[in-house]
Amino acid sequence: KLPSKTFFSNMDPEFLEKRQEGLNEFIAQLLECEGGKKKMLQLDPLKQFLGLGQGRVAAMERAKKEAETEAKKVNDPNKDPQLIQKFIKARNEIEKAASIGEGDGWKFIGKRQEVQCYLKKGIEGHTFTKGVGIVNCPSEVLIGFMGDPENRKKYDEMFKGVTNLHQLDENILSAKLNIKVEQAAIQWSEFSSPFPSLVTARDICTLSVRYTEPNGRIVVILVSADEYKKPVKKYVRATVTAGVIIEALPGNPNKCTMTNITMMDPNGNIPQWIISSMAPERCAQSSKVDQLVKDRSIWAKYQ
Repeated sequence: KLPSKTFFSNMDPEFLEKRQEGLNEFIAQLLECEGGKKKMLQLDPLKQFLGLGQGRVAAMERAKKEAETEAKKVNDPNKDPQLIQKFIKARNEIEKAASIGEGDGWKFIGKRQEVQCYLKKGIEGHTFTKGVGIVNCPSEVLIGFMGDPENRKKYDEMFKGVTNLHQLDENILSAKLNIKVEQAAIQWSEFSSPFPSLVTARDICTLSVRYTEPNGRIVVILVSADEYKKPVKKYVRATVTAGVIIEALPGNPNKCTMTNITMMDPNGNIPQWIISSMAPERCAQSSKVDQLVKDRSIWAKYQ
């Protein structure tokens, strides 16, 4: 039988010790009853009394509620009007930058590995980059090659990886934007630091949209969508508007022009000499890609 109890709280150590011994003995006798331990432990009243499984169940319930709460905080990207407006603004900025050489703050700084390089100072002094170069492969091969994250590691030394957080419905987006959207997703990308002892690594959370215009020009636009990914402690979250525009070279189907534009606020404190040293490398990205796609044996994979 259960050990005796008092009608009032009793915190006397001697009483509590005797009651604990009595409870242990009572439970031991229960588990020796007919049917054995396994059967007894399946009884809900006993499980509740012993607290069996409650910790795991409680943890699962907490995790479920936390996930539901997070899900409510984030809109469905397909129904998020602010996300659409962000994309439209970013597309206009990239199109404007691509339509001119110098002007609107862009300055030609010369050629680097046969790529025309331009820099622009942003409102808060950030360095924006633009590069225009020739890549010796068809447009569809270039966009396919660059769309493979494993290939990006070969021409972008700081790129660590990308995670798709939300896939958007291309048909819905195409109808809203009146363009032929081929791929659209919310992505989280991680980057290493060029100088780990001086600069914290960066990450970005972006809406990435790829579409093809009626004239065959392929465009990829990236714009920050930080609301879809919480900041991660080991990174400083950068803010970015970026674009890649690929156009077939008239009269030569195996060559194309690649324009890559990056307008980034890295946030945090980065020495200006580091930014200045990295900017030309970002401009000349098409040259690195060109070296990689010269191997025609890889073309079939992307055609």
